[in-house]
Amino acid sequence: MVVGLLCGWFARKVQSTTLGVVVGAALGLLFAYLVAAMPSANGHHYYLEIMLPGFVVGAIVGFLTQRMGTHLGSTSESMKRAG
Repeated sequence: MVVGLLCGWFARKVQSTTLGVVVGAALGLLFAYLVAAMPSANGHHYYLEIMLPGFVVGAIVGFLTQRMGTHLGSTSESMKRAG
């Protein structure tokens, strides 16, 4: 959820799909690392099992916020035309 909010904020500032994917993947990896650093009940860490999906989902969220979101300027322009 936090990665989605941060990617959405980034998408409003920068209109670049490539940068959106990179930022989303990096944020997903960061937050997945924070979870993976906590040991399980038996003391093992599952870095790959947690960080790989975090990376992939972060990249997807970064892509979708760039491609599917509305830009701040386009929203106000459409409201001016309608009103």
